[in-house]
Amino acid sequence: MENGARPRPAAARDRRFRREGVGANMIQAIHTQVEGRARFRIEGLFGSEHLKRVLEQRLFREKDIVSVSANILTGNLLVNFNSNNNHHSIGFLLEDILVEVHEKGLPAIPPAEPLEPKARPSPARKLPVETLKRFLSPEAEGPAHLQKPWHTLDASAAAAIVRTDARTGLAAGEAAERLKAYGHNELPKPEPRSGAEIFFQQLNSLPVMLLGAAAGISVLTGGLLDAAVIGGVVLANAVIGYFTESGAEKSMESLKDLVHPTAEVIREGRPVHLAVEEVTVGDLLVLKPGTYVAADSRIISADRLSIDESMLTGESLPVHKEPARLRHENTPLADRANMVYMGTLVTGGQGLAVVVAVGRFTQVGMLQALLAETQTPPTPIELQLARMGNQLVMACGAICGVVFGIGFLRGYGLVQMLQMSISLAASAVPEGLPAAATINFAMGITDLRRHGVLVRKLQAVETLGAVQTICLDKTGTITENRMAVTEILAGRTRYAVVGDTFGPAPDGRDVLAIGEIRHLLIVCALCNEIKITVDKESGAVNLFGSSTETALMRVAAATGIDIAGLQEDFRFVGLRLRAENRLYMSSLHSCPSEDCRYIFSKGSPHDVLDLCNREMVDGR
Repeated sequence: MENGARPRPAAARDRRFRREGVGANMIQAIHTQVEGRARFRIEGLFGSEHLKRVLEQRLFREKDIVSVSANILTGNLLVNFNSNNNHHSIGFLLEDILVEVHEKGLPAIPPAEPLEPKARPSPARKLPVETLKRFLSPEAEGPAHLQKPWHTLDASAAAAIVRTDARTGLAAGEAAERLKAYGHNELPKPEPRSGAEIFFQQLNSLPVMLLGAAAGISVLTGGLLDAAVIGGVVLANAVIGYFTESGAEKSMESLKDLVHPTAEVIREGRPVHLAVEEVTVGDLLVLKPGTYVAADSRIISADRLSIDESMLTGESLPVHKEPARLRHENTPLADRANMVYMGTLVTGGQGLAVVVAVGRFTQVGMLQALLAETQTPPTPIELQLARMGNQLVMACGAICGVVFGIGFLRGYGLVQMLQMSISLAASAVPEGLPAAATINFAMGITDLRRHGVLVRKLQAVETLGAVQTICLDKTGTITENRMAVTEILAGRTRYAVVGDTFGPAPDGRDVLAIGEIRHLLIVCALCNEIKITVDKESGAVNLFGSSTETALMRVAAATGIDIAGLQEDFRFVGLRLRAENRLYMSSLHSCPSEDCRYIFSKGSPHDVLDLCNREMVDGR
């Protein structure tokens, strides 16, 4: 022993080992670079001959273990194993052994010392070794990653494999480490077209190439004026196309900064709102109506949960979700009822799910990668212009060749006939056609931009002009995801709302003096899932929640409703969310001064009206 330190008595060492508890935090893999060999640091092994014998005897019983050696002087354990294992599966095995030692193999703790609660074996240990190796392998590029069948695992096993607590989620420090390891939860961004690429795309057509070749030959043969005219037409065509398309490209890039989606996760037992990019593997994702799923996740709990997966599967109706495991690995994506996928929309109920894949490793990330490899088909006008250009080039080439051959055979000079052929080719090819087409396309793009429509490629204008019906996606995909109240119907009277504030009432009264409106705004202020935060520096109030509820809360606050005071008086007791077969939500609140409770409901007008048996008239 160093510095003359004495080894602790065995009983004391065993008591220390028992007090510190058993779990994955007592096992640290310190050397795993050599295949089939791993070295672990086991807390409690230092100086404990008893634990050394237990570990060696138990590991020798495993058929896949080749050799094992425990060192009580260093507290390290060296394990050699066959190819059916890896250091992750050995770690689960060690965890089970330590649990068994904790429960059965050590002397009892004296009554004066409190007993630790019994540790439970990891649910992942019950899985076959091959399955563990498959799920614990490093992240693979391409479709290999998506072959991990998370839907075939129990929810507890899935949480154990990603090393997260199914109740409290990740610790802040662990989440930061995983964010570094897995990267930000964002899809690969396609590279924008460079200025040079946009410019040279304007020259990528056969008629333009023929004109360029004609200009080059004119320079070589002394026809500088002809070359200047032809080159000017080609350059003007390219410049017009370049400035038009580059402007659209910049506008589209700026649109990416308009929407900043957020997600709600459980970390250290508390709900946390953060940017979607900060969600990482192992996070507990809170699923609520009106929110988008931030990452591919395995459902842990669900209450009437339904998800709109139309963007991924094409299924128009919401899909009911539940946490029960599925037996078959080859279950189609649309039938995996215990999984939720990035980009899908929660339409009803509520649930909790553990994140198993982020960013490019998600299903939608793989789809985006496949789409990026797909070549964009040419537009109809591009096909027509290319066909006409090819025909003109072939016809002009044949005619010029015949003229050149006849003149040369009749004794005309080589340079003279070459200049004549070039002049004939330049006059036969409609050099104004590319410029005319480009100018027309640019005028169309400019006109559409004035109406708020951005077109990325010039030739797409012709295709867009042939469109008769446009089917738009949901709010938040091609919009700002910001709802606004424009009109309120209360007391059988319509009231206009502009910029979150009411216009003048028909009879000139203050809107808050109208009982129907006041009670309606109170319900909006109390029956919601909005989280309110106040910026300490600026004092600005921030609302976090669905866009619809946020819009209703903004109107209530702008009208003068004391939301904080209401929430203080009517204490929140419970919430029942909207579901697929119940198109309204209800919240339960205690009364401010009486021994009673209020239920506030909002949702589909037909469903809410079916719950009512009275009508408020003149505020009563």
